Amino acid sequence: QPCKAVGDPLLVNFARFWPRSFAPLTHTSTPIPTPTCTLTLTPTATATATATVTAHGSPRFRCLPLGCTYTTTAAPKRKEKQDGSGEWEAVIGLEVHAQIASHSKLMSTARSGIVGAPANSQLALFDAALPGALPRLNGECVGQAVRAGLALNGQVQMRSVFHRKHYFYPDLPCGYQITQKEPCIVHGGSVTIQDRGEPPKTLRIDRIQLEQDSGKSHHDEHPDYTLLDLNRAGTALLEIVSHPDMRSSKDAVLYLRKLNRILHGIGVLDQKTQDKSALRCDINVSVKRKGSETFGTRCEVKNVNSLRSVAKAIEFEINRQTKILEKGEKVEQETRFFHAVSGQTIRARSKEDEVDYRYFPEPDLPALVLEPDFIKQMGDSLPELPDATVQRLIQKYQLSPYDASIIVEANATHYFEDVLNAEITKALTPNSNNELLITAKSTPIDLPQTAANWVTTDLLGQLAVFNMEIEESPVTPQQLRSIIDMVLSKEISAAVGKKVLIQMIRDVTDDGIGSDDAGTITTTTTTTTTTTTTTSSPQRRHAADIVKAHGWYLSKDADADAAVSKLIAQLLTEFPAEASRGVAGHKGAVQFFVG
Repeated sequence: QPCKAVGDPLLVNFARFWPRSFAPLTHTSTPIPTPTCTLTLTPTATATATATVTAHGSPRFRCLPLGCTYTTTAAPKRKEKQDGSGEWEAVIGLEVHAQIASHSKLMSTARSGIVGAPANSQLALFDAALPGALPRLNGECVGQAVRAGLALNGQVQMRSVFHRKHYFYPDLPCGYQITQKEPCIVHGGSVTIQDRGEPPKTLRIDRIQLEQDSGKSHHDEHPDYTLLDLNRAGTALLEIVSHPDMRSSKDAVLYLRKLNRILHGIGVLDQKTQDKSALRCDINVSVKRKGSETFGTRCEVKNVNSLRSVAKAIEFEINRQTKILEKGEKVEQETRFFHAVSGQTIRARSKEDEVDYRYFPEPDLPALVLEPDFIKQMGDSLPELPDATVQRLIQKYQLSPYDASIIVEANATHYFEDVLNAEITKALTPNSNNELLITAKSTPIDLPQTAANWVTTDLLGQLAVFNMEIEESPVTPQQLRSIIDMVLSKEISAAVGKKVLIQMIRDVTDDGIGSDDAGTITTTTTTTTTTTTTTSSPQRRHAADIVKAHGWYLSKDADADAAVSKLIAQLLTEFPAEASRGVAGHKGAVQFFVG
């Protein structure tokens, strides 16, 4: 068995080859190469032995008969992860580009973020850089930037300036990007992250600035040419630049999740973008010796647009740079791209310095000056922020911090509270007396936590299968509450409740999978008979209707319960060995009877 480290206890089972009558035994062996490894075995009452290893590294042993001398070789020491543990430490900063939810672009009146629009159909003269076209700042985008800055604990600047940043790409018609340098619209800020079971960590934001997006190049739609779509050109972006406070890919992912939750919650982030990448980031990674205050040479990974890709790109860069430094070589400052299929970053070019962009103030735009009343108005328009919502759910409903965070992150707060406040109609169809069966609203003590479990685990899990967000849920809060009430009242089991939930979703999906409502409609006239097969329009059934249709109620028949008890007693009698093992706590024996 492998040993973890010097002096760690190792339990070895000798039941089959070492009788308890044997005296304590010492095996001494000489590994090749050295050091010497000594293994001392002492039998115990349970026919096991406690082994103590006194050697460096992680030797591997095998148990041999009495009196044998054997040799072993030391396994190589396992390398520690290079994302914050071991000799090296990563330093990570993110430049996040968030597409602003606005009706028009940052510097023109062209529509913004129209999903499915034909290529080059959402353009104004300025977006195409036609001669004489001038920029005109969109006040809606300014307001969104102020709201984002306040929500992220930043300091909104009363005066800021726009700059031209020059670089030459085909999808940047002007040959420059209108952005902000100093002073920009928001200085400072912070985001607090917390992983499950770990203390909170505050990550600082350096600045937030307004800027234009570029167009999009399509390299694979024509065999000989790169095609340009300028619909995205000029779209308003917030660039949120962090301090290099992150030390692992996990920090970066938690930061991006929290940022997305805040911006989405306050309505700043445009989630319905043409290329489904409302949040993109450039990753700056360097590696330094742990404990050193001197940062290493950073490399920038451009335009990464998913959390999984961000994590993989960071981990690859940490390992790549660490290997270079361990060879005694220097990391070259460069710009790289992430290849999602291979999971590797690829060199694009040497990294430009600030002088290469030839910044200068935008001559066609005056300084942006904000009035205090405007900033106050934007602040007053902010909804409850995610951290405050999490604390409210914890305090008001006694939810666990983890469940409250999942609910808020999934934007399911309103849905969850609607479930708790739902007035439940127990049956949508009349009973034998042509009456609707209605139950009064009930609030069992354990309802909030039970509802949270159903929302975070069962509902969100099923919506993920159907690739839906909570806003698109086919199951209403009233329907989910009807399931929860039947489970809590023990009319149905939790397993049946999950089947009812799936049926509710299938009732209203386009394909009607599993629906009970498809049928044949026959219309007869005096001259012809027309038969049409059709699927009825989706209807939202409550739990009682579905349970009744399938006969899924829990049995309350005393005779049936007695029959089941008799069967259990019979099985325990027929299989006494498995019964004894089950009583002793062996899960396999319990599963034997369940299966």
